[in-house]
Amino acid sequence: MGRAEDFVRLSVEAFSSGVMMVVDTGKLVLNYPVFILPLLFSYTVLAGYTYLMEMTAFFEQFTGAQTVGILLFLYSFTLTFTGSLIMEWVQHIENGYSPRILAGLKDTLVHNLPRLLPIAGIWMTAWLIVVMVEILINFAIDKLTFGFAEKARLSAVRQAMDFLRKGIRMFFFMNIPAVGWQGHGPISSLQRSWQIVSDHYRDFGKGYLGTYFVGFSLSLMSLTVVPLALSGTLTDQEVRLFSIFYGSFIATVVFFLEQLFAGKLYLKVLQFEKLHEEDPSLNLSDVEEPDFHDDVPDFRSYR
Repeated sequence: MGRAEDFVRLSVEAFSSGVMMVVDTGKLVLNYPVFILPLLFSYTVLAGYTYLMEMTAFFEQFTGAQTVGILLFLYSFTLTFTGSLIMEWVQHIENGYSPRILAGLKDTLVHNLPRLLPIAGIWMTAWLIVVMVEILINFAIDKLTFGFAEKARLSAVRQAMDFLRKGIRMFFFMNIPAVGWQGHGPISSLQRSWQIVSDHYRDFGKGYLGTYFVGFSLSLMSLTVVPLALSGTLTDQEVRLFSIFYGSFIATVVFFLEQLFAGKLYLKVLQFEKLHEEDPSLNLSDVEEPDFHDDVPDFRSYR
């Protein structure tokens, strides 16, 4: 019973956290419109790739392996590039000055990407393995003769794989401030990120569920097109276009929230570690949540 109560409590906290993420992100973008740029870049790449894949014959010129390779490259590079850019601009804000577009771009391209791309390669390898497992599960459900119970178990495993992909992605995002803010290399960045996630798994889990609830809520809004599709108001092609562009919008928003969450948790841990040296009785929950859109230079305070 205790575990069930803990899960319910964590879920409520995560839902509240998701709402606050959206509010805080809105304030951040309104105060610093420059953050619209990585959002637009991510959305353009995701929506463009999906449109070419689903609505045109563009990828027929490539083999299946080449198509997957293009997807992996675009996906990993886009999220690594935008994540680094976002963290650089956050660092500027938390040092007490406005985001500097060119400085953030330079640090991303010259200093961060060479160390982040090997980690992104590991991430994409893990992602590919999980996707292959999902493909095998889908094949088993659709083609093989199983009873209802077996199919239900396979469906649960498939959902678990989806959760795992999100967890791996959010763990990768923890590496971006490790590299950009503290200058870690690929190996030490992975070790540092694992230390933070394992030591503060509850906070990480709350951010995981918070961003999941945001994505789920946005997905529910897409159901508004169902009556229009059933009534014939929208054609099949229009429904497909809506799915592509709205689905890419949801993914872009969720990725952005996950990247910002990784930065907030990382900065909070930096502040906690400094304060903990002075007062060992402190817990992470005793440290005030960093606020990326206020006038308090939180990045200075941990030094």
